[in-house]
Amino acid sequence: MAYTVIWLRGPLPLGTKTFDDLGAATSYAEENLADVQTQFNATAVKIVDDEGTPHYLKAISRNP
Repeated sequence: MAYTVIWLRGPLPLGTKTFDDLGAATSYAEENLADVQTQFNATAVKIVDDEGTPHYLKAISRNP
């Protein structure tokens, strides 16, 4: 099963990256939170599987 990391600014998707492993997708999302928020003003990140089922959702604070 594939897991897709989706970066969001409000309801709008900013970009995606797909992984074969949920652990790898989660690590990637957590490691890049600050950079994506700073560069693109992202407000959240979520991970969904092939069927669209959410597995991870985190709002990004504007005041780290």
